[in-house]
Amino acid sequence: MSDEDALLGAIRDDPDDDTPRLVYADWLQENGDPERAEFIRLECEADRAGRDSPTYVPLLRRSSRLLEANAGRWFGPLADERVVEHLITRRGFIDRLVLSVDAFTELNGVIFTHAPLVAGLHVVAGGDWGAFFASPGMAAIRTLSFVDGVFTTEAAEALAGSDQLDDLVELNLDRQPLGLHGMEAVASATLWNLEALSASESGLGDYGAEALFAGGPFEYLRDLDLSENELTDAACHALAESPNFGRLERLALCDNRITALGVERLAAAPHLNRLRSLNLYSNPIGPAGGRAILASRYWGGLRDLNVIGCGVGIEVAGDLRWVYGDHAIKV
Repeated sequence: MSDEDALLGAIRDDPDDDTPRLVYADWLQENGDPERAEFIRLECEADRAGRDSPTYVPLLRRSSRLLEANAGRWFGPLADERVVEHLITRRGFIDRLVLSVDAFTELNGVIFTHAPLVAGLHVVAGGDWGAFFASPGMAAIRTLSFVDGVFTTEAAEALAGSDQLDDLVELNLDRQPLGLHGMEAVASATLWNLEALSASESGLGDYGAEALFAGGPFEYLRDLDLSENELTDAACHALAESPNFGRLERLALCDNRITALGVERLAAAPHLNRLRSLNLYSNPIGPAGGRAILASRYWGGLRDLNVIGCGVGIEVAGDLRWVYGDHAIKV
């Protein structure tokens, strides 16, 4: 193993620590690539400073100029906008790629040479979904999202048949034409370590939601968004009966057709006792729904509750504020 391979391995082993990255930057400086070394240092410093720091924009400007001048040399074919629509760097390395299904498959043999730490994909066009989800490189992907309307039932079925998704932690399926059959396929996938799933505006209806809640192992899921899917109390009943969602901390069900009965079922479910954020925006739960939240034995840990447009009434809104605090309630 070369010195460079060992240094990159150390970064992969501890991706959250800046120290191995800065050690690699020193190695690059000593081995004839001061621009790449400076780029890594600048992005690490910008990440530590944060967007509110007065140093953030100057750091970003300098690192952007370095990237523009050197992207082809550093990242090879991944810098070709005819193949990869956009690449997103973080702390000195490519973190996310914006590209088509077929581009990822075709580049699979070289992606991790030029982007050894890439962890996210945003897919802008479909293609051979089977080859995409069977690609060995998919095993390194932790976050996956798609441009509106591209993730079809065929894509969902290919995802369900993949054995490369053990490390996927975030799946965004917002505004995709899933419906019942698409969600049935997603629910059957081996997404063992998934922590966040978003499928708003995906045409699920109650049957699609029920398929999800009856599906595979989602025991590590902490964040679920099923907003704008025409869900009713039946979907709430299915979630309340599903033990596979016992780690949920954030649940968004905005703009559905859930009433007080649905809220009552959710509020009485012991396995939903880890909820910290509940968004019921624009559901007709009325005062009875607000009282069901107040009566729950399991939702004492709520820190963020949105009942705007839910018609809970002034009295119940006041009680919610008193119990959970003004900072936690949106009414």
